[in-house]
Amino acid sequence: MKKTYILIIIIFTLFVQNSYCQTNELYNEMFKWKISIPTIFENVNIVESEQFKDSGKKMFENSTGQKIVNKSIKIYSLKNEKYNRFIANYQPTDSKKNYSETFKSVYELMNDALKKQMPTAEIEFSISSEMIDKIKFETCNMKITYPNKMIVNLISYSTIIKDKILNVQITYENEEKGQLLLNAFKKSKFDK
Repeated sequence: MKKTYILIIIIFTLFVQNSYCQTNELYNEMFKWKISIPTIFENVNIVESEQFKDSGKKMFENSTGQKIVNKSIKIYSLKNEKYNRFIANYQPTDSKKNYSETFKSVYELMNDALKKQMPTAEIEFSISSEMIDKIKFETCNMKITYPNKMIVNLISYSTIIKDKILNVQITYENEEKGQLLLNAFKKSKFDK
């Protein structure tokens, strides 16, 4: 009986590990971007994707008192459970001028908006840049700790490629699933 129980645990563990290792190969022609996303992440339907985008827009508008015009166009929207998400979108731009400063300003406003909307949450915030397949991405890291001790991480990457701003947002509360998404994005390939 004990051997059967141990065998069941081993098989279950191998099954879980294998499901985490299987990936879907995604390719975006516009950015010539290849990424392998673990199969545990599923596509988000368009209605849920728009609701998620609208809730963020409303939070920002309520905090800043400014009307936001969101011209982003969805590339991918994937999730596993409620808070583990991978979102990629783009928007046209006609300027590369001071993009680092623009990115920093937008995310400082977002940080202020989150602090107004969630005054009891602890928010850690940093801006940096990171190279992904020889392309410089502006990066924002936010770690939000709620009063109930739940932690949600939000990492945003953004760059300009061929007059388009490519935005990638990885949100997670499950550390292991978050690392799967971060590793997948950091291994992305962009054909130049």
